[in-house]
Formats: sequence, C-alpha cells, structure tokens
Amino acid sequence: MKETIKMSDELKNYIKLARGLAIYKQKQSNNYYIYIRGEYKNQKIEKRFSLKTDDVNEAKKQAYAHQFMLEKNMDGSIFSNIKKSNLLRICNDILKKLDKETKESTQKNPQSKTHASCIRNDILPKYGQLSIHQFKSKQIKEILGLATNQTKYNNLAKIIKDIFELAYDEELIKKSDIPEVKAPKKFNESESRSPFSDDHLRLIRSGFSNFINASNSQVTKTNRQLLELAFDFLLEVGCRPGAEIDNLTYGSISKVISEDDIIYRLEFPHTKTDNHRKPRMIQLSTEALKIIIRVHMLFNPDLYPKTEYSKVTCQSLDLSVSKKMSWSDYEDIFFQHLQNDAFIFRRPEKIELKLDWSKFFKQYMTVCKLDYTLYSCRHYFITTQLLNATNHIDLASHCGTSVHMIEKYYSDIKPYEVGKRVLENMPKPKIYLTKIQHGKKPETIVRTLDK
Repeated sequence: MKETIKMSDELKNYIKLARGLAIYKQKQSNNYYIYIRGEYKNQKIEKRFSLKTDDVNEAKKQAYAHQFMLEKNMDGSIFSNIKKSNLLRICNDILKKLDKETKESTQKNPQSKTHASCIRNDILPKYGQLSIHQFKSKQIKEILGLATNQTKYNNLAKIIKDIFELAYDEELIKKSDIPEVKAPKKFNESESRSPFSDDHLRLIRSGFSNFINASNSQVTKTNRQLLELAFDFLLEVGCRPGAEIDNLTYGSISKVISEDDIIYRLEFPHTKTDNHRKPRMIQLSTEALKIIIRVHMLFNPDLYPKTEYSKVTCQSLDLSVSKKMSWSDYEDIFFQHLQNDAFIFRRPEKIELKLDWSKFFKQYMTVCKLDYTLYSCRHYFITTQLLNATNHIDLASHCGTSVHMIEKYYSDIKPYEVGKRVLENMPKPKIYLTKIQHGKKPETIVRTLDK
C-alpha cells in the first residue's frame, strides 16, 4: 500500500498528451519537463528535458510545438545534438585519432590498428546508426560476445570504454549513463597454450625449406628465413614472441670467459612482469648462440667463408660447413663484427619495421594444416623443462614470469611428473613359485614381474 501511494505522489503531475509525448514535474523542481519520443531524420530518439515553466498551459503549448518540429524534421535547438550523439560520428572521431597513431607508429601492427579494426569490423556495421543513448547493455553484450579469446575481449572492452568517455567529455551523456563493462567470461586458454607434439614439431621443421622457396618475392623469402630462425630460437630459449624477440639487439649478447668455462649471456631489455621496466638476464646455450650467428650470416655473408646458406640447416645447427672452419672460428668472426645497436630479428634495410611473426606463422600453419601459434614454442620449452624436473623458481626467472603463472597454466605437468615417479618407485607385484625336485624338499621362489 505504501509503495502505491509513493508512485501516485510521483505521477500526480504526469500528463500524457499524445503517443510518445507527455509533460511532468520532478520532485525537486517546480518547472515542467517534457518526455518526447519519435523519429528525427530517420533516427529514433527519446528525450527528456526541462521546459523551464511552471505553468501547465505554457508547458502543453511548448510540448506540442516540439512534437510538430519533430514530426516535420524541422531543425530545432533541442534536436541540434542528435547528429552529434550518433555512434557513427563518435566512432569516426576515435578512428581519426587511432589512424594517426597507427601512421606514426614504427610497429607494423600497433595496438591502435587493432582497436581501429574492432570499430570498423565489430561495431560500426551493425550499430553505427544508433545514438549513444541507444547503445545500451544489450548491444554491448552482443559486441563482447564476439570475443573468442581474452585479447579480443580486452580490445573490444577498451573501445566501448573510449566511446562512452568521449560522449561524456562532449556532455552528450551523464556519468551515470556510462555502463559498467563486466568482468570477462573465462576463456579456455589451454588450446592456445598447447606445446607441439613430437610428430608435429618434426613436420614443422622439415617443411620450412619448401615454405621459404614457395615464394617468388625475395623479401618474403627473407622474412620466412627469419621466421625459421626465430622459431628455433624461441624453442631453444623459451622467450615470448613479439616484443621480447623484436627488441633484441646484438648488444644484448655478452661472452664471459672464466678459468673453467665460457658463458654466453643474453639480456632482454624489458620483461613482461614488473610493467615492462625490469631487464632480464639469461644464460644462452651454445645452440641458441649458433642460431643468432646464423641470422648474422644471413645479412652479412661477406664476413664468413662462402657457403651455400641453405645447406646450413637450423635443425642440425651445424655451422662447420667448411673443413677449414671450426665452431670457434665462426664465433670469433661473429663477436669481432658485432654492431651493438643493430636488431637481431629485423631486416637491416627496414630496421624500424618489426616483423609480423604471428601472420607469417599462421600462413605456415595453414600450409602444414596445423593449429598452433608461436606461443606454442614457449609452452614447449616450459613443458620440456618441467618434465625434466627443472626447479619452478629457476624456470620462472629464466622465462620472465612468476611461479604462480607456471603452476596455473602448467599444473597438468606436475601430476604427470609425480605419477611417473610413483609408478617407477612402486613395489613390483610378487609371484610365489614352488620349485619341486625329485628326492628333495620343495623350495619356494619369490620373483617380481620385471625379472
């Protein structure tokens, strides 16, 4: 009963004038407000605003006048910002900024390009004609539902946030009109984190040569040769594809000679943990250094003895292609001619261009009819280390991640590892045999199944 009285108090000044047209008073105001709904230049609108009068007859007069202008598509001050509030216009303003950032970026596929693609492909085709006031939870859920992975979800959520923030900055909406984008659903990341099976890895490695030679473009061939070398490097080192490998320079490599051994070190300028600020130092295996030397040979062939580059296979990592040359000879040439500021995995003639590793590898996976990403190299490395019982703390430090992330995404390795040890250490089932010989006392023999 109390709720009915409350509603009556609120609606006692509500006067319906026509379909989609009414005037009313708010609790804390003496003036009348108008509610008007309809179409303006083929765009649906719904507006509420003050008529700035407390006289009911004057309020009705103004309301009917606004309705007339709306029906006749006449330009009125109350409809002047309708075009401005159009989602297409807001998105186009954002696109201008994103396209400018993309043009000025030195990256081939900067984040601004990805965000612009989300607007053009996922938002504008279906929702471009809506006003910002019609862009509500239903539409937002539909857009976010297009995401099939965490990265795509984050990109879409970022663009939606930018749209509403721009609308708020232009005073098209109130702060309370900005919707809350809920936490993402849980995506199954196990497939994207799948390491290579042994058979698939052999197939990938053996097919690189044909993939490289299938192109008639020398630039494409060079890019694919770099992809093959980067692929083996990622498998050997376990670093992240993308920024970590893109930003490696020859100056990142150092050689430390001690009385007992020679150590090669590699410093990543930034690591993903600690907000990309902290460098990370790892020890390079000889095999990893050989791959880097092969990259150096690819772009500096005159420094090395003349050999057919194609005969030096990544799989064998055999650099001793000349009977007169030993591994130490190649190593000496390499360290004598290092350009510290030169990027390792970039073409020297386009040093500012970061290669689109994901694109090239996706093309190759299509040829191989497999479904892996370059991140599978990192997962293969981590999985292999875990199966070899590498300490989690040491592994996390080497890979620039946390023990928590290792345990979160590779927890299935630990039960496998433990289960394997349990089976190896289990007592073998005993078999009791009775040996009977003529004229002698029966003898009981105990044996296990492995004897």
